[in-house]
Amino acid sequence: MRGRRQDIAIRDDKIHRIGRDLDPAGHATIGVPDTLVLHRPRPASSLDARQMKRVGLIGCGAIGRPVARALLAGKAGSHSLAAVLARAPRDLDGFPVTDTADRFLAGGHDLIIEAGGPAAFRALVPAALERCEVWAVSPVPLADPLLEREIRGISGSG
Repeated sequence: MRGRRQDIAIRDDKIHRIGRDLDPAGHATIGVPDTLVLHRPRPASSLDARQMKRVGLIGCGAIGRPVARALLAGKAGSHSLAAVLARAPRDLDGFPVTDTADRFLAGGHDLIIEAGGPAAFRALVPAALERCEVWAVSPVPLADPLLEREIRGISGSG
């Protein structure tokens, strides 16, 4: 086989060799360890829990609820819903929603998304920034120079 050109094709997660005397439909299979087989990207729902980023969501209203449902459905890549904080405790599609800020903030999140409005931003984002990255839907409170200074000081960008 030395010097002979060999074409390979990947089908059904196996590497197939197509020799000069074989047409592509009549191919031979080469056994390959599973660790060498190339796989398509997996949807977030099949990722190992260690690969997922734990998201805490502040707010469960018109903005927060669809965000929570997308996270619960595995439609947010490597992000999964870890906790939701709202004004009143309830269930969202079977997922418990808390109204206790201290319990929420102690959740060990990789990311917190603030979707609770300006009051929630003012009350929770400074404490959230001390724990993890925060994405804010409500930047309006940053018009307050004192709050902006506090946020910049915590985030190290001031």
